[in-house]
Amino acid sequence: MRLIPEAHVSTEGAVSKPLRPRRDPSLRPPGSGTRWWRGLRNGASPLLLGLLILLLPASAGADPLLDEANDLKDGDACDAALPLYEQLLSHADPEVSEAARYNAAVCLEWLGRPAEARPHYDALVKDSRALRPDALFRRALLDVVPGTPTREARRDLQRARRLSRDPLAKALIDLQLARLDSLEGRRSTRKLVRAGEALANAGDDAERDRRGAPLDWYRGEAALVRATLFLSEAAGTDLGLRGRGLVTERMKARSDALATAEGHVTDAVAAGRGPWPQMALRDLGDAWLATAEALEALYLEANSWEGRRPTRPEALALAAFLEPRLDAPWGKARHAYELCVQAELELGDAPSVGQACRERLDALAERHASE
Repeated sequence: MRLIPEAHVSTEGAVSKPLRPRRDPSLRPPGSGTRWWRGLRNGASPLLLGLLILLLPASAGADPLLDEANDLKDGDACDAALPLYEQLLSHADPEVSEAARYNAAVCLEWLGRPAEARPHYDALVKDSRALRPDALFRRALLDVVPGTPTREARRDLQRARRLSRDPLAKALIDLQLARLDSLEGRRSTRKLVRAGEALANAGDDAERDRRGAPLDWYRGEAALVRATLFLSEAAGTDLGLRGRGLVTERMKARSDALATAEGHVTDAVAAGRGPWPQMALRDLGDAWLATAEALEALYLEANSWEGRRPTRPEALALAAFLEPRLDAPWGKARHAYELCVQAELELGDAPSVGQACRERLDALAERHASE
């Protein structure tokens, strides 16, 4: 049985294969913004429309070499498209050269060479007014997707948000900011709610985000961020005998947080896009592994307890309660890592995450073999 539904299997959005526009971003003829096209649809006659199109200046997409490179890129042949884009970097028309630079950077990311993509985004941020918001967004994702919370990424996203006018684009930037917050151990509920509402209202239109990914890519990321909030809550719930409040209440609080996180991990897996299913399953496995170790430590502490509060009989009763339950969290951790490996095999989006899960499985096997 497949972990991910067949319809969702994709290589979009991997750590080494980032979200990839089909043809990005579409450069329109000067003066042909959204309002202009809407006015024509609302009342222009076919004759007037034909005359206006004839009078429009040629757009960047009319360059045959750029069209050829874009066709190769859209056909998953970035290795063949990249030399063509490089030929166009010094093109006399700045729209052509900027589009070529942007697409070259995307291809470099797709080919697993993000360090070479960054200078292209740097140049676009500096020199291209039209592509600056998109370049800022993608430059930030070079850090956000693999999970590196840098100040530079946060500044890029904040700047891109100020430059963006589309509500959905702003919401997707909020989602990236929320992920940075979660990586730094901070809550970002308001940003996450805004992003979630925008994604829920956007429907299933895979082309809504001109920066490239199907909206399920972002829905999976949002689910991962929500899971991270509850995994962090679980990790912050101490299970020692000396903690504040009854230890059984703290155990329940940790269990409830993990159960809620599992629901969000399921959502990330169901989205079936990008590295988020693997990351969510890896993080869930890590959380259950930490819980297994904490319960084992609590069991040993209770068995050797000599304090007054709780009394020794109470501590021994707790140890007796824990003993038959110690294996369950180890099994949950193992199962999460196994699903992580399966997701990596089916999606192929995050091989480094899949390898980390394999290593954790091997470590668990060695640990239990030595017991």
